[in-house]
Amino acid sequence: MILDLISLIHTYFQQDWLPALWFFTVALEIGLYLMLDGADLGIGILSLFTRTENNRGIMMQVIGPIWDANETWLVVAAGTLFGAFPLAYGIILSALYIPVMILIFGLILRAVSFEFYHFAKRKHIWGRLFGIGSLMAAVGQGFLAGGLVSGIVISNDMFAGGSFDWATPIACGITVSIVIAYLITGRAYLLRRMTTSGALTRLIYPSALAVLAVAFGTVTIILLPNIVPPSITIYTAAASHKTLVFMLYGIGPLIPIIFAYNIYLYRVFSDERADDRYEV
Repeated sequence: MILDLISLIHTYFQQDWLPALWFFTVALEIGLYLMLDGADLGIGILSLFTRTENNRGIMMQVIGPIWDANETWLVVAAGTLFGAFPLAYGIILSALYIPVMILIFGLILRAVSFEFYHFAKRKHIWGRLFGIGSLMAAVGQGFLAGGLVSGIVISNDMFAGGSFDWATPIACGITVSIVIAYLITGRAYLLRRMTTSGALTRLIYPSALAVLAVAFGTVTIILLPNIVPPSITIYTAAASHKTLVFMLYGIGPLIPIIFAYNIYLYRVFSDERADDRYEV
């Protein structure tokens, strides 16, 4: 009896523990990206509605030291998903190719615009493109999440649907919700950086992050054990046991390093206020 129990526990940890660990690792990485870069994207979208170019410049100044570090979580999450769940990675890219491309082009446009903005004579052009890139990235994320939650048509462990299956009413609702959530988070982060007094005002940003975390965590738990709804589970999509173990030594150490880097950046720049000429 005892030997059987030991054997059962050993089998559980051999087969179930590592896929579950890497699933929650991917979820953690995506969640951190949504919370951290979500504020940057929200500020970028808000910059489309600013009244003066001075305001837009200050918005970009606020996120300048941290936006590229926040994006690192998206790169790590994609790499982790590819390594730990190659089947899910392939199906998601095949089914949601268009939203992924919208996301990637949005991030590229945002990065290029941000760099050119500081040296361009016609700053308003690159400033607008920065906002458009931010909006594209948010919309791409929305349809990517919405298309995944809506379910993907799968046959023989391959995508068997159409190119626009992701364009569902649920996906549209999720996209609008994500854009609004980013706008709120971005505005909250601006208030935190622009305000020197008022404990309640400075608590708005952590509250906004908490709402994002709870929403994302709820969706993650609802999806379990599926990683690609409605039929691909974390166990059928997982790489081999040896690969998952190898990743513990490859990608595993990167996560606390990047996390520490984010904390360091926020601590360094948290006491620096943006230009106080911002016009509310």
